[in-house]
Formats: sequence, C-alpha cells, structure tokens
Amino acid sequence: MLSRLWVYVTLGATSIITEEAAPVLAGFAAHQHHLGVVQAAVACAIGSWAADIGLYALGRWRALKLAARWPKLMGPMEKLLGSVRRHPWRASIAVRYAYGARIPLPIACGAAEIPIANYLIGSGISDGAGARYSRRSAGSSAPPPCCCLDAFGGTRMCSRCHSWSWWL
Repeated sequence: MLSRLWVYVTLGATSIITEEAAPVLAGFAAHQHHLGVVQAAVACAIGSWAADIGLYALGRWRALKLAARWPKLMGPMEKLLGSVRRHPWRASIAVRYAYGARIPLPIACGAAEIPIANYLIGSGISDGAGARYSRRSAGSSAPPPCCCLDAFGGTRMCSRCHSWSWWL
C-alpha cells in the first residue's frame, strides 16, 4: 500500500516536468490495473495545480529579481505580460494547455498580478480538465492510451480488454 502511495505522489510531483506524458502514463497504468483510475487522475491534477501555484507565486513575488538575473528573457516576457494583462481569465485557464509556455505563463500570471482567487479558479479548471484525460483514456468510454497505430500502421485486438491496441 505504501509503495502505491509513493507512485501517486511521484506521478503528481513530476507532472509539471513530464507534462502531457503524466496523464497518458497514468491512464495506461490504470488500464493495466496497476493504479486506480480516479486516484491517478487526482494525483495528476493536484500535482500540476500545485506546480502552477508555485510558479504563480514565483512570478508574483520575485518577478523583478528574475528579470534582473536574466535580462534576455525580458523581451519575450513583456509580450507575454501584455497578453496576460489583457486576458487574465484566458491566461489562467490556458496554463495547462500553453505548449512551450507551460512554465513562463504561470510566472507571467503572477507578475501581471492577476488576483489569486481568479488564478486558482482558472488554473484549477484547466488542470482538472487536463487530468480528466487520464480518466477517459483508462475508462471504458474511451480507448486506452495504448490504442495507437504501430510503426507499420496496423493495430490488433487486445485479448484481455478487447480493445484495439498495438502495445499489448
């Protein structure tokens, strides 16, 4: 039981680094009955949300020090800050889906001084919706994440779950 708990903690803690791989791997592990579906989705959502809040806090309280330390980042950050200030709700919701800006966008939200309640709600919605992908990929209403085309473009039926899969 303790080892399973550490799997969930590790899954949540690494979700900011592994980004989209975390819910897919969680869904695959849940499909293989190594993890619980709901617990894996919650671990991904909480881990990603906690990292987003940490990055927001970094931008909110240390933006000037970050700009002084890395002056080359100031140009792109100014463009991002302008967009975040014009659309604070969209920026808060986009933190989970901003590919390539997954780390700078929460920092910019903090630096733009978006109210913490707005940011918590927006990022919570996006992280919850992003983690739902692992539930849908492991549940019966959607194919498991292993259902992809193989290198030769073919698929085959999994004998255990009766889903089309190249992996099993």
